[in-house]
Amino acid sequence: MLDAILEHYSQYLYLSAEVSKTKGQFVNVNELFTVKFTLLNTAPTIRSTSQPKIVFLNPYLQVVKTEYAAPWGPDNETWDSMGLNFRRDISPGESASLDIEFMATRSLDRRRLIVEESYASVSVKAPLDVNELFFAHQRFEFSHDIRLRSPTDIG
Repeated sequence: MLDAILEHYSQYLYLSAEVSKTKGQFVNVNELFTVKFTLLNTAPTIRSTSQPKIVFLNPYLQVVKTEYAAPWGPDNETWDSMGLNFRRDISPGESASLDIEFMATRSLDRRRLIVEESYASVSVKAPLDVNELFFAHQRFEFSHDIRLRSPTDIG
């Protein structure tokens, strides 16, 4: 049952990636290039206090090298795997981004086809804010006699 709940909430994570910086028009072997990863919380915005608010706490991005590119570490070396936090909580409709440098390590033979090489295998781990998901809720309504004008109030 817990797996089903986590799978349900995982559907609200959307990760996009865009090569945002290269030396030239193309990424060449043995060159660095930067990728902007953007994580979006696609959960619906709550409209009532009775609805749970789906908040992802400080999501973690795990990037694993491929045969064509590898993450470029702070030690100026390629890494097999790199993990970084987005360093903020992400509420419904919000997003957070990370820029990660890669080194292009290999290319396919392009004489016959136009192809794109896989430069990263990526996963996201995003803990849920359980305080926003699970809570007691009770609705109350209060009333009082309200009139246009009471005869006893004239004076």
